[in-house]
Amino acid sequence: MDDLPASLLFRFKRYVNTSPFAFFLRSSHLTTLSFKSIPNNPWPGDFVRAHLLLDRFGGMVSHPQKTIWHDTETKESPYFHSFSWLCDLRTIGDNQSRRFIRSSILTWIKEQTSYKHIGWQPHILGERLSHWLHHFEFFGQSADEAFLRVFYKSFYHQFTFLHTSALTLSPSYESISALKGLILAALAYGFPLDKKYSTYLQHLHMHLQNTLFKDGFFITSEVDPQLAILKHLIELRNFMRLTHNGERVPRLQQVITKMVPPLRFFRHGDGRLSSLSGISQYSSPMVDTVLALSDVRGRHPLRSEEAGFERLHIKNNILILRTRYHNHPLQSSGNLQFEWSHGKDRLIKYCDVILENQKGHPFHSRSMAHTYKQQDDDHAFIELKLHDINHLQARELYVSKETDLRVCEKVRVNQKAYGSLRFILDKKLQAHISHDAKSVTLVHPKGNRYRLHFSGIDEITIDLTTCLGSNDLILFALFELNANTPKEIKWSMVCK
Repeated sequence: MDDLPASLLFRFKRYVNTSPFAFFLRSSHLTTLSFKSIPNNPWPGDFVRAHLLLDRFGGMVSHPQKTIWHDTETKESPYFHSFSWLCDLRTIGDNQSRRFIRSSILTWIKEQTSYKHIGWQPHILGERLSHWLHHFEFFGQSADEAFLRVFYKSFYHQFTFLHTSALTLSPSYESISALKGLILAALAYGFPLDKKYSTYLQHLHMHLQNTLFKDGFFITSEVDPQLAILKHLIELRNFMRLTHNGERVPRLQQVITKMVPPLRFFRHGDGRLSSLSGISQYSSPMVDTVLALSDVRGRHPLRSEEAGFERLHIKNNILILRTRYHNHPLQSSGNLQFEWSHGKDRLIKYCDVILENQKGHPFHSRSMAHTYKQQDDDHAFIELKLHDINHLQARELYVSKETDLRVCEKVRVNQKAYGSLRFILDKKLQAHISHDAKSVTLVHPKGNRYRLHFSGIDEITIDLTTCLGSNDLILFALFELNANTPKEIKWSMVCK
């Protein structure tokens, strides 16, 4: 066996561990080892979402033939198979919620026996073990012996399966989620982390080192993994203290301390996170809780050269800009992406410049934008420049403390092309295009009025569609480009 190539040996082990025969062997002699310690759940749940869940699926408790796992929405959903929704149900705190959780766990154990199913992917499995542990006091302490016997047996089965699969993963957000589940389970069982289980921590720190930039930003420049990994590390740190593994806490705290400033960097005045990587799933109370429990004080950074971000903060105005191309979840994402908020109002949730040639192929620059910035207490100016062999693009942006944003876009391409400035605006805004089709009046429900004015464009179109949230307001300012002819577009957004 030792003479086999490493890749062949790995595939053989994976086949053995994921075969139906392996499932039979595991389940036929598994222990019903109980927990010696239970981690506390520090995270807030969503009371409204919990009631929606119970209204839809709660009646299935009395109909075993119809389980939550037969629904088309839940069948392949990582959210449901990770049991992340336990945090929401705990906000209700009644016996109906407990019965529904126990019923869902038992039916999951009974039905999800195929290792090829989404619920057995290492990161989802790690999250499920974590959530079952965090909320065990809520649903498990009042359970009968029959439930506990099945539950403990399945939990240890999943733990041993995760042990064989998680340690072979490449560093990523998903691998960190899997390793967190492993470590929490080992601590709950009372296994010493200074023996064979020390490899879990070694892998965790190696994966963290390979997925974070030196300044603490997540390597893919996405926002949600930044907060999710912080949640994982805070859970591990707190449980290590509880289980008398405090000597391992300082190294975890060092990583937490490095990751908190980037999280503050992405936060807007409404308490929520940036939309430059797609709409964040995390609420303002969740962000507050993570920052409070991190035990880290200090301000946000002004930029990240490695991740490719700049931040401007003038009085109540916050602008977050990308200084390199990033493939946004939106279809046909463009260059020079940024967002702007004023106080608690997200005025521009997302803005980019889309350039396409006559065949519909986009102009993208993978290089870092050259940046020049000036800033004082009353105003800020930033200039970004992108160029490659096919096109040159620049943006000059000025913002003052009086909710006054003025921008000059400069573009040149080596062939005839079409371009558009795309704005995703707060869905609460009402938009009215002027008669000359050069400006748009935006009215906020609070009574604030904003004027978005353009020069150098051909047409303005407005659409109401699902994009970064429900029914976002999408505005396009369209223009044409001739080969090797510079084009200058000026636009402004001013509070009237």
